[in-house]
This record gives sequence, C-alpha cells and structure tokens, in this order.
Amino acid sequence: MSSSRSAIPRIIHQSWKVEQVPERWLAYQQSWRAYHPDYEYRLWTDEDNRAFVAEVFPEFLPIYDGYRHAVSRADLARVLVVCHFGGIYADLDCEAVRPLDDLLDGRQLVLGLEPDSHVNKPKIRARGFTRILCNAVFASVPEQPFWHHLLPMLAASKDEGNVLECAGPFVVTRAYESYPRQEEITVLPSDVFYPIDHFLQPTPADGGEGSGAGPYTIHHWAGTWWRSAVLNNARHRILAARAANEAS
Repeated sequence: MSSSRSAIPRIIHQSWKVEQVPERWLAYQQSWRAYHPDYEYRLWTDEDNRAFVAEVFPEFLPIYDGYRHAVSRADLARVLVVCHFGGIYADLDCEAVRPLDDLLDGRQLVLGLEPDSHVNKPKIRARGFTRILCNAVFASVPEQPFWHHLLPMLAASKDEGNVLECAGPFVVTRAYESYPRQEEITVLPSDVFYPIDHFLQPTPADGGEGSGAGPYTIHHWAGTWWRSAVLNNARHRILAARAANEAS
C-alpha cells in the first residue's frame, strides 16, 4: 500500500429521506464524523438526490423517477454522487469504528464483500453468485472508470423487480465480474466492513487483505435495528475481539 495521501477525496456521503435522521441512527451517523474529523460531511436528502441527478446526470432522471421502489433511487443516487464527487459513501445503519484512511491510501476504488452466509442460499447460488459486493460502504476517486462500466448496466436493469438486481448489490457484483480492469479495484474481505451478517452472526476472517485485524465499520443491516440487545451484544463481541487482537 502506498504511503502517499489517497486520491480518494476526503468527503463522506450519506443519504436519508429528509434532513432529520431517525434517532436510532444518530450515533452511527456521528461515528463517521468522530473518526474522520477533517473530512467534509454531506447528508443527501431525497430532494437533494433528485436535483443532483437532474442537473448532473439528466439522462438518468427518467430511470430515477421510474423506479418502483425508493431504495432503488437511493442505490442509483449513491453511485452517481460518488462517481461525480468521489469520496466515501456509507449507509446510515453503518457505524464507523476506526478511521478508513489507511484502507483508502493510494487506492482508486474500494468495495467490500458481503458475508459468505448471504451467498450460501439456494436462491442466491441459483443466480450464479459465488460472492456479493455490497453497496452499503464504498469509496472511490471521482470518475473512476468502473462507474461508467456500471452505468449502462443500471440503465438496462431499471425494470428488474428484485431491488438487488435493479440497482443494488447484485448488479454491482455483475458489473465487477465483467469489468476488464479489476486490478484497479480493491475488494476487501467481508469482516472488514461487514463483521456481522444479517443473521447477526460474526463474520469469520477469511485471510484476505485487512482480514483479522478487526473491523473498520459495522453494518447493522436495516430492518434488524429493533433487536437492539442482540445488536449490542454482537457489537461488543466484535470490538472485544478487535481489542484482544491489537493487544497480542
């Protein structure tokens, strides 16, 4: 890894329907600011996202407006925002637990794998996936060519009924698998960004780069936030394991 300052801009992008973030996510939102105090922070509302698409990517506005599900609009907007501005994107249910600077240093585009338990389902395997690249946390330089490889695929998948295939992780994964210059992209093991799965089970280290050193983020998988006691126990297990690893 290069020791030079990353070309990925020091911007954190997050998105919510309106400016008022739900209380259950405020601590996670603050964690990004706390661990990245010298980064610009931008919360994009639905109104902001649509205005941005209309101004910068007007050819995508009919697609954006035509999606059946609001989550697809959010999925498209994050790609277009990071393609244009660069920086880090993080879902609001993602918690930063250390700075990402050393992960980004000298890199063009950083994505993370979802836990294997998400892939090891018959319906997922039947779609041909052996891994899934998640779009909940990622970082990029502006105008990285991968995004322009992905954009026509997003246009082609706009009518998909499955939101994961429409503009979510499935189409991102298919774009990566067909991208001819994969060496430009850093794909991190699942335990780096996603140390618990959506069953709230710890993600085992798989030995890839950054694996086993402890998580940089914890994705709390929206829809399971109400199981606060289970989530807190999972979080404490993760951070205790990280502390023990750093002390050894």
